[in-house]
Amino acid sequence: MKSAVEKIAAAVEQRPHSFDHIRSTTRLELTDEQFVAMIEKNRGRFKLVHFVKRDDEGKQILPGRPGVRLRTPAV
Repeated sequence: MKSAVEKIAAAVEQRPHSFDHIRSTTRLELTDEQFVAMIEKNRGRFKLVHFVKRDDEGKQILPGRPGVRLRTPAV
């Protein structure tokens, strides 16, 4: 069985995703705070990102939707 870290890595292998997207595709039931803690614990592998979020009038809402991406390995 895959660990939560492995599930997150698989979910963002091709491109970054929001925590909401990862929850819906992996069935992980982590809170945003738990995602952040896991990402911070695995900083060598993951990076926190924020996606643009807009209200009904199209105005940007800050800080946006939290998400994660894989770090690019050093060459």
